[in-house]
This record gives sequence, structure tokens and C-alpha cells, in this order.
Amino acid sequence: MNGKGDWLIIGFKPASTEWSVNGVQIFQDANKDVGLNLATLTDEGAVTSGDGFETKVFDQGKGDDSDSAWVRLSPNDANTIDFAIKLSVLGNPTKFLINMWAGTYLIDPALFDINDGFTHEQAGAADAGLPIFYPIKEVAEIDNSCRIAVGFQPTGNEPGLCDMFIPVVEGDPIPPISQSTPVPGGCQATSSQIRVCMADPSYTWNPATCTCDYTGPN
Repeated sequence: MNGKGDWLIIGFKPASTEWSVNGVQIFQDANKDVGLNLATLTDEGAVTSGDGFETKVFDQGKGDDSDSAWVRLSPNDANTIDFAIKLSVLGNPTKFLINMWAGTYLIDPALFDINDGFTHEQAGAADAGLPIFYPIKEVAEIDNSCRIAVGFQPTGNEPGLCDMFIPVVEGDPIPPISQSTPVPGGCQATSSQIRVCMADPSYTWNPATCTCDYTGPN
């Protein structure tokens, strides 16, 4: 919940659409040094001081529970990998943040989180608009998603979250937006909520009441 990873689950390129434990490993950060002081940024002077996810609790069917985690190629999309993970092996959390990684040689438990082991200058960047860091250097062939809240409504202040765009088809009903606590000059709605509201011309965002009001034809 604080943006510092507790568990890392790895699936090494499953070979078929059949569920298998082959290539699946689960690691824990038992000594709590992942993320160091800054969960999603490199701590100045602290690069490589941690040991990442140092404790292996499951390895391809070996562990306290031989069925802890499974992996397969999606039967619907060859570019998608499905995971099945028992919450019990993770301590039965009821709410957590989760994100995904894809890559090659840098998928190494000792290197996670990647920003703990590399500065931005060392990692480089693919964007030529960042001349200080461009081009890609030591961190290549790897990508990750934003974090997703599971089991709770995020406030927007959790590390690693991104604004999510929810596409709205014209004519579809807009989901109701719950009343937020009014503040001077507006309300505490997120930019995503307002964007969803404004996506349909039949609706107007009302900052005074923090509501998405229908203003289209009756």
C-alpha cells in the first residue's frame, strides 16, 4: 500500500495454453528494503544498497504449497500471459497494489525495484526529448504497467498510480459519480472522474456539487 513491493511473482515465458507451475517463482522482500526511502524513485546515494526480493518461497512446484502459482499462455491471445496465484501464499491480503513487468535479462529479483538499482542517468531513456538521459543505456528491453488498486478505492496519492482513461461510447449512460467533500473553489474529484463525465456531451461537470449532471435532451 505504500508503493514498496512485498512480493515478486515471475513466470518465465510459458510454452503452452495449459496451466503449469514450470518457470513460476515467488519471491518475498522479507527484510523490507525494496523501495528504500522513495518507493518509485532512486534514492540519492543509495543505489544498489538493497538486495531486492531476496527470499524465494516458491520455485516451480516446490515450497510449502506446491500449487501456490500457475502460469499459461492465454488461449485467446498468444501475446498475453495468465497467472493464477493463491492469496494464501501472500498472507491473504484483502487490499493491495499490483503492477506488471515484461522483459528479458533484467527480470532479476535482486535488481527490483529497478529504480533501486539504477539511477536515471545509468538507465537512460527512449525519449529524445529528455536529452540528459537519452538514449537507452543500461535499462533496456523491459517495461512495466502503472499500479492498480485491488480491494479498495485509491485516493490518488498511492505511489505508482496513473490516471486511467475510461472510454465512453456516445449514448452510453455515464456511471454515477459519488459526492465528494466540497472544498473552497471546487471539489476533490479526480481528473479521471471529470474526464469520464465530459466525454459525453449530454453531461456537464458541476464543480459546485461534485456531480456529473445530465444536461441533454429529456
